[in-house]
Amino acid sequence: MRQLPVSVRRLWRTISSVSAAIAGFLLSGVATGVALETDLVDGTTVTNEWRLFASVAVPVVVVASGTAWWLAGAIWRGWSFAVTDAWLQTRHGVIQRITETIPRNRVQTITSQNGPIDRLLNLTSVEVHSAGQHTPTIRIPHLEDVTVDWLRGELVGHQSDSQPHSDPPPATPTNDLVVGLDDV
Repeated sequence: MRQLPVSVRRLWRTISSVSAAIAGFLLSGVATGVALETDLVDGTTVTNEWRLFASVAVPVVVVASGTAWWLAGAIWRGWSFAVTDAWLQTRHGVIQRITETIPRNRVQTITSQNGPIDRLLNLTSVEVHSAGQHTPTIRIPHLEDVTVDWLRGELVGHQSDSQPHSDPPPATPTNDLVVGLDDV
């Protein structure tokens, strides 16, 4: 089974941590406002209001961002896919593991999509559509462009000829500046 590129882990961790920090900051503001309006805190001045907000916001933002950082890494570790002579298979999920499988001879269409951030990171999401009413459409998010070309060649080439499939391209080496944090 092949895993998603490391750049996807960084992307997911960044997006989820920033989103959690913003949500935590807003939630802290609401909690502070409610506390002040309902007179849960007596004798507050403007300086004390900011101290109250900071005492609520800092722990909430730190816990929310840390949890989001860890969860994004766990989601990344749970994603994998494989192409065999007979099947295309994906596995993903943290709490509930989901395995989707499509027979290679049922692959009908392969579509790719990449937004501005994907293009900046040279990533592409792929959807593999299959023939048949009860077969799934498999989506593999954020693959490197080289891997997308290889996957498309494997799945389309398998239908046109019976040559054995080639090995997948090697993973691109990463330049992690912070070694310990990416391995958490």
